[in-house]
Amino acid sequence: MSYKKLEIWQLAKELVIDIHRMTIEVLPKFEAFEEGRQIRKSIKSVKTTIVEGYGRREYKQEFLRFLSYAVASNDETLDHLETLFETGSLANKDLYNKLVTFKSCGTGSSRHRTELFYDLDPAPMRAGFPGGF
Repeated sequence: MSYKKLEIWQLAKELVIDIHRMTIEVLPKFEAFEEGRQIRKSIKSVKTTIVEGYGRREYKQEFLRFLSYAVASNDETLDHLETLFETGSLANKDLYNKLVTFKSCGTGSSRHRTELFYDLDPAPMRAGFPGGF
């Protein structure tokens, strides 16, 4: 199994692309170089930390530790989005709502992105762990 098959990684990848485009195409120029740089860095950290943790999946606690780091980067990203929206730099409410919510794969229901990690079900990943967990 590859990390690319993890739903959590796929959702993080989509968000990396969406936020990158938003910072380049939507934000005022002064924000693209300040807050834009910070939010791109934090969301990319979510995705790459999942990959790094997956690389250590043989050790359950290591993998879980890296997922907790990804949660922290996800929270940082949400804070940046809220700041951009509250200051008016990200004035498009529909785009803001799209970036802070996601469609659950298969269910079509919308949920806040913070729930992405807190409801993570490790069952689909057990096959990648020696002896499961």
